[in-house]
Amino acid sequence: MRILITGGTGFIGKYLMDRLGREHEIALFALPWEKVASPTARVFRGDLTSLETLTEAASWPEAVIHAGGLTRALKSSQFYRVNFDGTRHLIEALKVHNPNLKRFIFFSSLMAGGKPPSVEHPLVETQAPNPLGAYGRSKRLAEDYLAQSGIPYTTLRLPSVYGAGTVEYVDIFSFAKKGFAPRLGAGEKYFSLIQVADVAEGVSRVLAEPACSGHTYYLTDPRVYTWTEVQAVISALFPGRLRRLLIPKILVYLTAFFYEAIALFTRRAPVLSIEKLGTLLHPFLVCDGRKFHRQFPDFKFSDMPKGMREMYEDNLSKGLL
Repeated sequence: MRILITGGTGFIGKYLMDRLGREHEIALFALPWEKVASPTARVFRGDLTSLETLTEAASWPEAVIHAGGLTRALKSSQFYRVNFDGTRHLIEALKVHNPNLKRFIFFSSLMAGGKPPSVEHPLVETQAPNPLGAYGRSKRLAEDYLAQSGIPYTTLRLPSVYGAGTVEYVDIFSFAKKGFAPRLGAGEKYFSLIQVADVAEGVSRVLAEPACSGHTYYLTDPRVYTWTEVQAVISALFPGRLRRLLIPKILVYLTAFFYEAIALFTRRAPVLSIEKLGTLLHPFLVCDGRKFHRQFPDFKFSDMPKGMREMYEDNLSKGLL
């Protein structure tokens, strides 16, 4: 099958290329200035926010994996411009130039569902939407537009994705290297996770199963993790006992203000923002993946401690620690 991947140069996209490239013909949709390391994948250049640049790419595939989008932004409007308008443009181009498209798999987020009230009541696909922040709202708008488009779609909502290739945990590793185990605010945190290789395998499964068309799934490790548990796994990577470091909420907010102020001068999206704190400080970021598990009961999820070690070793090899 000819598969076009948007966001293929990103963290998850590289795993998608590797997994799907074993069985399919792959092309990437990349920004004009993006470097593409793959010598085998076909490359289409353009911009999701510019409809006229999508014609050639939209005409080529039999299936699309839409993993492109913004997770950080200088302004909330940028989330809507890329995550919603960009998705809308891609759908419009496909409807005109590729009316016989077989599959469209869209990467959404747990934040499109919102905040679950407790660990006993995780987010489920049938729950009324209550998106979290501008990022979550932009993803939810894109979901709704796709569902009404008439294109044979599957939406995958992802929780936090970890694994070799991301720097999302590098600050936590840096604290641990200095002998500290940080915790943002008091109280336990409960959350869902998925290893990046499992995301790629999940997409491969969905792509091969026509019954998934027209459905939304939370693609997540079935276990609910606690911050204490993840911290213990990270602590085991370092010699000696780590000292617990409680970071008060006020200090976290001041840090976010600092990052946002720096971003005004650098014009680069801040690593930490006030809006993102609403996610980081919420005690229950959990979703229920049983719908996906019922569809694929033999699906095996990766071992979390092994994935954390691989992520740490990758950060270390890149000189980030």
